[in-house]
Amino acid sequence: MSQMDKNCKNCAHNHDCKAVYESVTKSKDASVTARVIIAFLLPLSIFVASMAFFSDILEKNTNLGALKDVVNLLISVAVAFVCAMIAKTIYNFFNKDPKSEGNQN
Repeated sequence: MSQMDKNCKNCAHNHDCKAVYESVTKSKDASVTARVIIAFLLPLSIFVASMAFFSDILEKNTNLGALKDVVNLLISVAVAFVCAMIAKTIYNFFNKDPKSEGNQN
């Protein structure tokens, strides 16, 4: 007898709880880890890298003065946004759900 069976033995919701637990553990959906990386870590790391990259370029090649930081921020946000959208499109392309092919929201 497993630990779960011992804990659920006298529970009034034994069958409902077990059914939910089994359906969650047998799920075939993609891992949430990849979604978190694409949604948060990838854009943040691209933003930081592009801030460093464009800061050096703007400092050496332009005479923007105080606007250099604002321009750098805007360019970096745009680069991070475009890269995040590309990553999301690629992720969605490779993780298509055949059940929802006809259901476009």
